[in-house]
Formats: sequence, structure tokens, C-alpha cells
Amino acid sequence: LLKRFSVALLALVMATAACVPNQPSPVPNPTAAPTLTPAAAPVSTPTEPPAKLSPLFAPGITSEPLGIVSTQPADKAQEVAVDRTATRIIVQFNHPVVPLVSVAAQKTLPQPLKLSPAVAGDGEWLNTSTFAFTPSQNLSVATTYTVTVGAVKDMLGMDLSGAAWSFRTSSPVISRTYPEANTQFVATALPISVTFNTEMDRPSTESRFSLTSGGASIPGTVEWQGAAMRFTPAKPLAYDTSYTAKLGAGAQDASRTAGTPKDVTWTFRTVKQPGVLSTLPADGDRNAKQQRNGFQITFASPMAASDLKEPVGSAGITVTVQPTITSLRINWKYDSNNTVALVYGGWQPSQAYTVTISNQSRTRYGETLPKDTAVRFTTAPLDPQIYVNAPSVGQMGLYDAGVPQVIYASATNVDRIDYRLHRVSQEDLLRLLARDSYQL
Repeated sequence: LLKRFSVALLALVMATAACVPNQPSPVPNPTAAPTLTPAAAPVSTPTEPPAKLSPLFAPGITSEPLGIVSTQPADKAQEVAVDRTATRIIVQFNHPVVPLVSVAAQKTLPQPLKLSPAVAGDGEWLNTSTFAFTPSQNLSVATTYTVTVGAVKDMLGMDLSGAAWSFRTSSPVISRTYPEANTQFVATALPISVTFNTEMDRPSTESRFSLTSGGASIPGTVEWQGAAMRFTPAKPLAYDTSYTAKLGAGAQDASRTAGTPKDVTWTFRTVKQPGVLSTLPADGDRNAKQQRNGFQITFASPMAASDLKEPVGSAGITVTVQPTITSLRINWKYDSNNTVALVYGGWQPSQAYTVTISNQSRTRYGETLPKDTAVRFTTAPLDPQIYVNAPSVGQMGLYDAGVPQVIYASATNVDRIDYRLHRVSQEDLLRLLARDSYQL
């Protein structure tokens, strides 16, 4: 009977288990009876994109066969600068070619570049994949250079050899001039200089240079210093006059490889004759007020900028004021090219002054003024003004309305005060006491 009951019980359990679909198997637990729970429905959650991994190599570095990413100058580049300080020959590979080493160990690394025509200089690895060659001499003008990369092997063992590129340098050209084109306030007694990108054939260059004004040629002498030619006029140039300098096409470099490709002209204007053009206040002014923002002196030409002082004997401009004023100082007006000076200090109202600009005042080029300039003027009285001296809390004066009050005021150049009292609403009072009430 017991055996028959056990078989029946086992059949019942199996039948019950068959009626529960997708039921997980219970995990044995020695301390608690297993419980059966329905499986939870899967929850859909948004998936984030996988984190972006850092590339194995820097930008431009690839796993392709060893090759050249970029060069400087670029292949077939034209008009490349010939000055050794302006041109470096650089090649960047797409793989690391050399290991990281100390500066002292740079000499042990390969020097992969060869130039034809040959150029003296030094090479260095800027990083493990970039090599730079710095010339120690200027390149030749109007010359095609070929750069060949010797046999190199990257850190993965890949080889590269025979790669090459070429570039062509510029023709002889002017690299800078003094004065520059459109310069104003040029000195009348300084030489005109022309600096080239290479040393020049002097006869062919001098014969193509001219300086003219109003169609008239200016005579002078020429001297050289390296690639710089200096032209000194036979006599000082005229004041406040426009001049045109010209270098004709065809001036040859020292080796006569090539000539300047085109005419080059530039103009400039000389300074005016030193002097004082105007002042504010002007001589003879009455009721002057301009000095409150600085007594203004306008010079005909730029003045020496250093040591603006008072009295006579200092460098720069020299100004005296009689009667003297306190805290005298002189500043240049902004963006005036040292042609407008402002004299600040304790200018008094209703006072007659004499301001003297000494003839020892110097221009930028060391010239002095032709004469002393005296300016006599009388300052205006102080502007009328009045304000109430009120016992105040913030911006509000407090008074006792139950007894007569005395209100004190400070006035300047005011003979009479007319006033009226007005009631103020609570709203207006709060606004008057508020922040930024001065804007009301």
C-alpha cells in the first residue's frame, strides 16, 4: 500500500510541474524550502554606444606600409624662401621610425634626407616619425632642389627607400625696405635702404634703382652691407614731400643666376619742418576750459618720446608753466604718433598762465624746434554748481517737520538759490532710494 501511495504522489508532482510552462529549476537551499515564482518579462533598456577607444597611433599614423604623410616644402612647391631662417626641410612618416631618445642621443639616430644641390645644415628628429633639416646657409635663388629619403626602417620592421620630392626657390626679390611703402613722417636725412633675399650683383642692382620726387631724380651715393643696399641722398630731402623709390626688373643675384622678376615701386612722405602747429587753449584765449582735460600741444612732426618732464634741460619736449601748477605731467595723446602732447596738473580757475614750449624740445630724429613758443591764456571761472549738505541715511536727509529747519548748501559761483518743496509718494520715495536711482 505504501509503495502504491508513493508512485501516485510522484505522478501527481510530475503532472503539476508539466502544467507550469518555462518554470526555472529550484536551487537547493538547506535552510529554506524552494519557492516557485513566474519568470519576469524581459525589460527593454536603451543601449549606449561603446566607448570610443583612443587610436593606437596619432592622427596620420596608420597600419599601412611605411610611407610619407607630408613634406615641407610640399612637392613641386614654387617660390620657396631662400633665407636659412625661413625654410626648414621636414618629412613626416606614417609610422614611428626611431625610438624616443635623449637629446644627447639624437646624434646616434639616422639622418635620412639628402639635398641636391647639396646644402650644409643639421637634422633632428622632432618626434619618432618626423625629421627636420635646418640649413646653415641660405639656399640658392631660382634653383630646383631635390630631396631624397635614404633607406629607413620603421619600428615594425617595414622598409622605405628611394622616396623623393622637389621644390623651387624664389627669384631675387626685395624682402624689406626703409621706409616701408606709404610711410609718413620719414626723416629727411636718413638713407633709403633696400634689403634683398640674397646677395646681389651690385652694378646691375644700382643701375636699376632710382629715387624721384615730382619727376625729378634725386642724386646720391650707394653702399652695401651683405644683402642690404643703402642709398644716401646728396643732400637732405625736402620737408613734407612725397618721394617714390623704384627698383627695375632684372637686377641680378650675386651669382647672376636670375634677376628680379618685375619692377617694384613704393612711396613715402617726409616729416614737416619741426615746430608747434597749435595749442588748446590758444594764445590769447579768455575763459579757457580745455586745460581741464590737459593743455594740448600739436607738433608738426613726431617728437622724442622719452622723459617728458618740466623744467628745461630734460630729454624729449620741455614745457614750463608760469605761475607753476601742482602735479605737472605730460602724456602723449593716444594714436597721435607722438605729435600731440597733453600737459596735466593743478590748473586753477580765473588764472592767467604763460606756457612756454622750449626750442630745446627734440623731434624723433634729434632735430630741435626753431624757436621758443609762448602761449598766454586765462582760465575760466569754475562752473556754477550747488549741492545740499544734508544729514543723510543713504541718499535721504532726515528732518523734523515739527520745528523750523535750517538747510545748508554748498555753492560755487551761485548768487541766488530758488527752490520749491514737493511732496513725494511712498512709491517714488522707494524708487529714489533704490539702487541705480541716479538713472531716474
